[in-house]
Amino acid sequence: MSAIACRTPGPLRTLVAQKLSQEILKLCNTQNWIQNCRPMFPEENFRYIEVGSEDTFKNSNVSCRNLTNTREENEKIVNQLRRLKEWWDDKDGMGSLPPKLRKDIQRVFLHSLALQDGMSRVYKLLLQIIFAGEAGKDRPTYCREFPVEEEWVYLTESACTGFAAVVDSLGPFSLEELGTFSVYFQNPSPLIAIIKNSPQLRTIHLSQNVSDVVLTHIGNNCSKLEVLLANQSKKVGKFSDTALYKAFFKGFDKAAVLESVAHTENIPLSFPALKWVNLWSDEALDDISPENVFLHVLLHYYPDVISVTAMGDPILEVDKLMVPQEFGVVPRAPSKLKEITFMLNKRLFTCNPEEPFHLVDLEKLLKLYPEIEHITIDDCDHLVSRPHLQALDFDSMAIDDAGPLIEAAAGADDTDDEDDEYHQAAFPKSPSIIGGNLKSLLGSFNIKSLLLSNVTMAIWPFHLDIYLPTFHAFGARLKALNFALNGTAKLWELGELINQCINLESLKMRIPGFDEEGTDLLHEENFQLNTLLSLTTLVVEVFQYNAREEFVKCLIEASPNVTHLKIHMDELNVASEIAEEKGLQVQTLSIFSDRLNPRELYDYEDPLIELIEILPSLTTLILDAPEVQIAHFKKLYWKTALKIFNVTTFLSSDVPLCFGDPYGTWALRIY
Repeated sequence: MSAIACRTPGPLRTLVAQKLSQEILKLCNTQNWIQNCRPMFPEENFRYIEVGSEDTFKNSNVSCRNLTNTREENEKIVNQLRRLKEWWDDKDGMGSLPPKLRKDIQRVFLHSLALQDGMSRVYKLLLQIIFAGEAGKDRPTYCREFPVEEEWVYLTESACTGFAAVVDSLGPFSLEELGTFSVYFQNPSPLIAIIKNSPQLRTIHLSQNVSDVVLTHIGNNCSKLEVLLANQSKKVGKFSDTALYKAFFKGFDKAAVLESVAHTENIPLSFPALKWVNLWSDEALDDISPENVFLHVLLHYYPDVISVTAMGDPILEVDKLMVPQEFGVVPRAPSKLKEITFMLNKRLFTCNPEEPFHLVDLEKLLKLYPEIEHITIDDCDHLVSRPHLQALDFDSMAIDDAGPLIEAAAGADDTDDEDDEYHQAAFPKSPSIIGGNLKSLLGSFNIKSLLLSNVTMAIWPFHLDIYLPTFHAFGARLKALNFALNGTAKLWELGELINQCINLESLKMRIPGFDEEGTDLLHEENFQLNTLLSLTTLVVEVFQYNAREEFVKCLIEASPNVTHLKIHMDELNVASEIAEEKGLQVQTLSIFSDRLNPRELYDYEDPLIELIEILPSLTTLILDAPEVQIAHFKKLYWKTALKIFNVTTFLSSDVPLCFGDPYGTWALRIY
């Protein structure tokens, strides 16, 4: 018999919000609007749809029909939207509703809008700007396993001009969050219009729609800004070093700002409440000073910033991490440095046998950033070693010149390649030596969070035992432990590491699978985990079915107070059994699937509903599936307080996860 979705209805406020949002959407729901492009997808999955032209973009072979209204029809639609907006903003009417109720209406309106099939994405964006408080954060579906349900829209020059005029005529807006995840603008006029008419903006994420003129308008109009993500691309949008200074410092250019730093003078700030900055690029940041002067200046004048990210491709010298010569003075230490994520480049520097990294540089770094608490160790037991150690990236380093620090970074794996003389000469073989050196090195840091990861594929189990001395010494300090491996792990080593961390609050892992010995341990019930009473977040992404179910069962049973849980679809029944027996109080449940072997979410409907129904504290469900399948579950729980998200939508709305790997948070990470 099929499971029945029967959760308690949501509060009356939610039901009222649903009714009001439906009425707003009904009044807004016109079939045709300016250049409404409806694509039909034949074979390929990813499409650019050009709005404002009879032709599709980049020969995508997509059949489109252009539904173009007359000028009179467009004016009629815009006038109708204007009257609706006046009603929504009226202080004697809808504008006087309690803030919580308005937020609920906006949330439900966004949800309802996402389910509208056939509505132009540009029109959806406009409705979000007017009514939702956040706009443009929905992402198109792009994965090879699933059919496309949404299209990327490319607005041509003429369409941009028309859309900008409509936005200007309807402003101002109470918009607080703006993204451009699935709309490309050929000219910046729509973004400029939105920014100029949205003085309450606190979060802006420009996904490849960034330019100097857009940054300038953000600097001039968004004084309440707290989060800025500007992703530039050599194909779609770029910004310059000059524009960055003017945007962040009230129009002052680089020379004026650096002069103020040298004379220890204050300078007006465009965003006094700024906390997060992400300047991402898919190419080398040629237009940003290679010494990363701007990023140091940003930390100097914005001490409350907790994350500064600039990811690019150039390989820089190690001394570029230190204070640039242009300063002339040591910058002020950021007051929030304990929480900062500071990624200057995708790979800040590389050390090779000809250019060894020296301990003196580490000492300088620790003096400059003394409050480091979070550390990443990457590829410590592989041929190419990159222990990030919070601020360091070691690659093929020379032992003679760098001493014990290099031994800590060296690989521990044996190799069958007798011709690999370089490997034999450069790296020590004893895991105990490496483990001891790691322990000594990490003693320089007051670590509270640790990520063990690797970026290279391997067909042999990783030697997690080299971390045992470190965990025996510092494991009880750790509040967060994360694993992100591209090779199998030995189960007993993994369990031993976890058992040293009795005070963990967060445990996350992404591991392909376990070796055969680990499978035997589980089946023989020789694998035991200590109870982790403080653990509230548990993420288990193990992709190989071998022993996964037993391992997940052990972890959940050892985590009686878990409130945030992520597991594979196949482990739903296991989670249900434990939840029913132990009464788990999970509040956020995330379910992932195999990307290489995807299955329909419908196949798991019954076990998923059964698990939902026995988790009384559940408030948020995150599913890794196409929106068309997730919509079915949203309808099942439409009148309840349960919030259901697609994983990409959920991540885009969670600011900290926009800044890199969700498997670790670093005080200072350069990679």
